Amino acid sequence: MIKIQESGHYGHIRKLSSVLTEIKFNNGNRIYYTEKMIDGKTMILILGGNKNGQEKDIKKAQTAAEKIHGS
Repeated sequence: MIKIQESGHYGHIRKLSSVLTEIKFNNGNRIYYTEKMIDGKTMILILGGNKNGQEKDIKKAQTAAEKIHGS
């Protein structure tokens, strides 16, 4: 994520819930992710999309993130 930020490719990052974050790129594409430590390693779930499918993509990513976090 730092490399994306340093390269200036994204528009902004926003927290969508306690377990889900969105990276919005300047071209309208989005990445949804969550992080969880498992056995000392950071596991990251990523789902991509664009403005047209944003609502559906967020719901899908939220469901997956909740399963990972046991919510």
